[in-house]
Amino acid sequence: MPNNLLEKYDLTKFQYRINWEITNICNFRCNYCINPQTESKNKERNFTTEEILRFFDSTKKQWLILITGGEPFMYPNFTEVCQALTQTHSLQITTNLSSPNIYQFADSINPSKIFILSASYHYTERNRLGQTDDFISKCKYLKGKGFPVLVNYVAHPDTMDRMESDLMMFTDLGIETFVLLLRGKVNNKIYPDAYTKKEFEMIEKYLLDVDTERKAAFNNLNFYSHFCDAGKSYLFMDSLGNISRCSTIQNRFGNLFDNNFHLNDNAEPCTVKNCNDVYCGLAAVKDKKATKFKMWLSRKL
Repeated sequence: MPNNLLEKYDLTKFQYRINWEITNICNFRCNYCINPQTESKNKERNFTTEEILRFFDSTKKQWLILITGGEPFMYPNFTEVCQALTQTHSLQITTNLSSPNIYQFADSINPSKIFILSASYHYTERNRLGQTDDFISKCKYLKGKGFPVLVNYVAHPDTMDRMESDLMMFTDLGIETFVLLLRGKVNNKIYPDAYTKKEFEMIEKYLLDVDTERKAAFNNLNFYSHFCDAGKSYLFMDSLGNISRCSTIQNRFGNLFDNNFHLNDNAEPCTVKNCNDVYCGLAAVKDKKATKFKMWLSRKL
């Protein structure tokens, strides 16, 4: 069951975690993407492998680096970057597996240093491009090499009638799966509101956590006033190298090239009413809440 995946892939196994949105560039044009293709390559800063490694090693900590995009494999020398980072750190990578470099990656990276390889199966885009078999072949190759492949499947209205059979196909290949709720406008309907009751009942069987996914999809994942390790042991870094407390609270903690990077000494209370970091947020948030005075001070900072 999908819920067991939360126990198997427990982010708190790693003391220090950073969510790195390595690039905004993607070669797919999914009409439901939450990161619209408005960024141009000249707004990206491509760091050398040496610069990236120097930054992480300078922290004197071992990180779980959660690499997202855009499409990470469009980053220059991405496999080389992964090779360097996995000498000391662990990676979680979310990718659409479209790059031909997937095979090079599989042949050269130690799979024990990959916490999760989250393979995004965008059937509508794959079908448009005639690349559905390509995705399956790469999943099988990575799985055969010992990588922890986890297929994520967006519950798109145009694929609802085939979703369960698609998921079963991957299960039969020994590949674990989970479903993501669609967020955005498709076919002139706003999702997730537009799902029918029957569709929701089917989708919920494959969500990682029903309550969390519902709250996140409807912008109601609220940890306000709870103390959180974001900024202390969990960070967010954008494609320009700007480092902030988390993807929700993007106050500057430094930059990849700066020498003034810092971590908070203590957990600080969350000051927003909806957490965009979802499972990273869940892994960082604490039960303890701040006093009203502490919240007033936090909002002033």
